Amino acid sequence: MADNNKDFKEYLHDEMLKDAGELPVSLSQQNITDLVNGTPQTKKKGIAKKVISIAASFAIIFVAAIVGIKLYKPQVKPIAPVEKSDSKVYTSNYAEIQSFFKSLKSQMRYEAFSDSANINFFFGGSRSKDSIIEYNAAGIAEAPTSQSTTQSTATASHSKTDLQVEGVDEADIVKNDGKYLYVINGTSQNSVIIADPSDPKNIKIASEIELDISNDYNIYAHEMFVNDNLLIVITEIYPRTNIDEYRRVYTGCYYMGSSGEKLGVLIYDIKDRTKPVLKNSYELDGSYVTARITDAKLLLISNYCVPLLEDDKELEKACIPSYWVNGEQHSMPAEKINIIKDNKDDTYTLVMQLDPDSDNEPETAAILGGTNDVYCNKTDLYLARTEYEENSEKYSVSTGIYRFSLVDGAQYKSSCQIKGDILNQFSMDEYNGYFRIATSDFNEESYITVLDKELNLVGQLSGIGKGEDIYAVRFMGDTAYVVTFYQTDPLFVIDLSNPEAPEIAGELKIPGFSNMLYPYGENKLIGIGIDGDEKGSNGKLKVSLFDISDRKNPKEISKAIFGEANYSEAQYNHKAFMYFSDTDEFAIPVVSYGYDTSNYLCSFRIEGDKITQYKKYEPESKFSDIQRGAYIGDTVFTVSDNAITAFDRQSTQLLSDITLSDITFVDTTEPVIVIN
Repeated sequence: MADNNKDFKEYLHDEMLKDAGELPVSLSQQNITDLVNGTPQTKKKGIAKKVISIAASFAIIFVAAIVGIKLYKPQVKPIAPVEKSDSKVYTSNYAEIQSFFKSLKSQMRYEAFSDSANINFFFGGSRSKDSIIEYNAAGIAEAPTSQSTTQSTATASHSKTDLQVEGVDEADIVKNDGKYLYVINGTSQNSVIIADPSDPKNIKIASEIELDISNDYNIYAHEMFVNDNLLIVITEIYPRTNIDEYRRVYTGCYYMGSSGEKLGVLIYDIKDRTKPVLKNSYELDGSYVTARITDAKLLLISNYCVPLLEDDKELEKACIPSYWVNGEQHSMPAEKINIIKDNKDDTYTLVMQLDPDSDNEPETAAILGGTNDVYCNKTDLYLARTEYEENSEKYSVSTGIYRFSLVDGAQYKSSCQIKGDILNQFSMDEYNGYFRIATSDFNEESYITVLDKELNLVGQLSGIGKGEDIYAVRFMGDTAYVVTFYQTDPLFVIDLSNPEAPEIAGELKIPGFSNMLYPYGENKLIGIGIDGDEKGSNGKLKVSLFDISDRKNPKEISKAIFGEANYSEAQYNHKAFMYFSDTDEFAIPVVSYGYDTSNYLCSFRIEGDKITQYKKYEPESKFSDIQRGAYIGDTVFTVSDNAITAFDRQSTQLLSDITLSDITFVDTTEPVIVIN
């Protein structure tokens, strides 16, 4: 995370120098840079590999978000192991929703500033020396990002995106339909490449879709789906608002919230891959969280933070979420906006469901309460949000859960709160009608909680890995596998066959830890993480093979340790993990940092109980980290921000590549790998 912060600070500094424009002193280049340099970090829940390219015109939006995060903390009351929320919706029309937000505005008070130091000083108001010091110390928080499947997510002919739930597709930066590769240009993020690799020795660009950028907004491609002859591009849209407009709208604002950003969807007809045709476009208020496709329906989720504007008329408009169909704006129906009892949040989770192959109106819904992580199967959507409370002695943390049914449009059903926070989407699962979730609290105690469809408590196991944090979770049927870590890596096997009384069936303690667990058949797990010794981790990337055939006695039966490498995207992003379904092989991107930097796709073969061999597919562009691997037949591809490279699958010989940007890179040395 530290490297990401350094990159962000350097990027922001360069952009301010390049195109800062005329800003007030409070938004000077130095003040903004100082603010970022003084940022404390929240608990690490993963490593983001890229900083999204944001134009200098967004500087004020970033400052608004930074200040808002510092000034507002969600109000969370102490909770029991599971606190059942009153799921009844307490608003039924726009007037009641608007009244709620006016009341919420009146309750909001700045915590970081004196009574006289409000948002006015951003736009020319008075400002004391003390308020400047507090402003520069403001914190930046990390942005929000059925039964688990096995290697069935890939076919014999080509790789597919690794999925948490079989039959529920997930958006990604690379898609592969067996004939073409679809790649978001990671350098600019404003175009999508359709590559034709039919001749691996001469990869060609069949077409490139350039996103429309105007003087009013910037648009960035984030992820995508390929659904037969449809290409679905998910974008993030940021307005270019001048300083005078911000003065008009935000002077006296209690909390700035969202600043006009939207989630966008562009649906292209790609029957002719050389000539994509825009079919429909949709937009939704707020920032992108995630997307799924299930039963041919596209599901989009965003967080929309309502700006608590001083002007009541402006606030009345802002607190009703909007969506757009082919540029035409619509207000979300009041009956689809859910505000439940005792909710004092200012952020909605917005849900849009649509048929990408038709022109029918989308279904929409909202719940007041933002979302950090999402679990989705074919019938239900679970939204999870982490909530913090600070008292005089310590912090407490809980997770709010909201359930939506997807059977007949997205419909809110129930909610609850449980102790602790979750690691990622793999901390959640539904099986045989029971929702299971793994959490950890600040007392370094972990839990597995079992809930029914209405989110009532069924059973709970506490005391997992006392004194340690959860580093990885994987649910497989009536079993959960949980990795915790402090100095060693306990792999806990949790028996969930009796939902009312989950229990630890077995555990294994080994040096280091796994960040992600991947099923390999029914009786094996692959762990991607960091090696270690009795003193803790040593920073070396490790791939472990676990035998889980005996719940009471899990074993690490083989491992590969990278002597120099220290990072893989597959540690934190399951979409970077690739199965070769026609063989007993899998592959992950590997990066070695240090005086020399190298990156490559490393494939492993499993024979019986051993990792027996590996292959390296190393592109020429060694400073551009590989984000994904893919294969079609006998050709393996690596995709980085600036290149697509083809290799012979057996010999690993580089066959051809396409450069997506004009960047020059240098040669580096190979890391050493030890196979036990």
